[in-house]
Amino acid sequence: MTTAAALFLATPTWVRGDDPPAHVHDFDTNPNYPISSEPVRCQSVAVPGELITVGVEQTEDVDTCNNGYGCCFQDGRATNPLKVTAWSDGNKGGTFGRMEGNQFIPCSPTEQAELITHYRCPTTLLQDPIPIRATLDERTLEAQVPNPPPATVITKNDDPVQTDAREVFMWDITTPAAVPPGQPPAGRYALNDAYPAITEEIPLEASLPSLWSVELGPEPELRDEWDQTGEPTVARSFWIRAYCELEGQTGKLPQHNHSFGPKEITATEFSGVSRAEREIWLFYTKDAANHPMTGTLRDYDRNGGAPTKNWYWYWSQTSANYGDHLFNSAFTRSHTAWDGTHWQAYICTGTALGPAGTPPDFAWNKAEGIDLFANVCRHEATHVGHLTGWWPAGPPAPDANPHPDADGDHIPNNLEAGLTEFHAAGYTAGARATYDDHFNYGANWDDCEDYCMHVQARDRPWVNGAANAEDWSAGTKSKQWPQQP
Repeated sequence: MTTAAALFLATPTWVRGDDPPAHVHDFDTNPNYPISSEPVRCQSVAVPGELITVGVEQTEDVDTCNNGYGCCFQDGRATNPLKVTAWSDGNKGGTFGRMEGNQFIPCSPTEQAELITHYRCPTTLLQDPIPIRATLDERTLEAQVPNPPPATVITKNDDPVQTDAREVFMWDITTPAAVPPGQPPAGRYALNDAYPAITEEIPLEASLPSLWSVELGPEPELRDEWDQTGEPTVARSFWIRAYCELEGQTGKLPQHNHSFGPKEITATEFSGVSRAEREIWLFYTKDAANHPMTGTLRDYDRNGGAPTKNWYWYWSQTSANYGDHLFNSAFTRSHTAWDGTHWQAYICTGTALGPAGTPPDFAWNKAEGIDLFANVCRHEATHVGHLTGWWPAGPPAPDANPHPDADGDHIPNNLEAGLTEFHAAGYTAGARATYDDHFNYGANWDDCEDYCMHVQARDRPWVNGAANAEDWSAGTKSKQWPQQP
C-alpha cells in the first residue's frame, strides 16, 4: 500500500513538453505579389491643354514571412500601403497637379507626388505619344499585427518601382487651325447677300476620326447643313444658312446683332473619351441689305424706301448707337435737317467708312467704321437738341427781314455772343465761322459746328474701339473682318 501509494504520488497526471520558441518574423518580397510596374490609370487620347485624371492601379505591397510556422499573419503574408514618390511625362512639357474646387493647382512631380490627381497636357499638338509614369514605394515598413495586443513588425524594404508608360496620344481639330489666346479665330465666315443667305463651305479636319457638331446659339434663326460624309470621320464640311422666322422674312438674316459672332465647333473622337473645340466667327455682309423687315423706320432707306444697309441696321443695335436717326442713301455725308415737323438726324453712306474731316489728322481721332458711326450719331443728336431749342418751328424763311440768322451759321443772332462756355467772347453775329476749325471737321465749318463739336466732346464722348467686339460686319473698315492690305 505504502509502496503503491508512493508510486502513485510520484507519477504526474500529464506530461508537458518544452514551450515552442517565440516566432521570429523574417519577411521577404513575395514573388507572386511584387510592387507592380502596371501602367498608371489615365485616358489614352487628349487634345492640347486638356486636363486628364491620373492614378495608380496598385495600392499595397505584399511581403511573405519565411518562417511560416506560427506566423500570426494569414499565410505568412503582410501588407504595406504604397505611395507615389514621383510622376513623369518623359519631359513632354505637361504639368502635374491637383484640383481645388474647379481650379487646377500645379504640383511638383517629385516633392508633391502624393498630392497629384491630374495632368495638364502640353498646349502644342505633339506627334509622339506622352509616356505617363509613376514611381511607387512603401509608405512604411511597419505591418500591423492582426491579433492583439496591438503591435507592428518590420517587413522587407523593397526597391522603388517605376511603372510602365501609359501612352497618351494627342489629337486636335486641325482645320480651322488653332490660334494663340486673344487672337481672332482662323475661321471667319460671312452670310452672303443671297436669299436665303448662306455662308461659303466651312471645311473641318481633325487628326482622329470624330463626330462633329456646331453650336449656333439658342435662337432658331441660323441652321447648319452638313455634307453627306459618314461619321466618325477626320474631315467634313458644313454651311450655315439664315432662317429668319418672321412672317414673310424666311431666308433673311437674323433679327439680332448678337446672333452673329462666335460659334463653337465640337469634334468628339471616336472612342468618346476626348473632345476638341474650335471657335469660328459668323458675320453678315456689310453693304448688303438682306436684314429682316420688322416694321420699324430703321428698316427703310429714306431715299426710295428700299431696305437700309445691313451695317446701319445692325450697328443701330450696338452700344455705338445714339439718338433718333434715319438712313438716307441719297447723301454721302450725314446731317440734320428739318423734315416739316421736327429736326431729324440722317445717317448717310459715308458714315460706314471714314476717316472724316481734314487730313492728315481728321475728326474724332481718325474714327473709322463703327467708330465713325458712333461719333456721327452723337454729333447729329447734339445738333438735333440745339436746333430744336433754337428753331422749334423750323429754320427761318430766307427772305425774313431782319433775318434772325444773318450770317447763316444756324445760331440765332441774338444768342451768339452769349454762348461763352468754350470761348470767353462767345460767337460773332455776322461771322459764319468766328473761329478756325480746330477739330479737323472739314467742309461746311461754321459756328454751329464749332459749338456742336465742343458740346459733343464734353457731354457725349466716344472712345474709339469701344464697340469693336460688337461689329460683325464683313466689309471695308469692319473691325473684326480681315482687311485687305
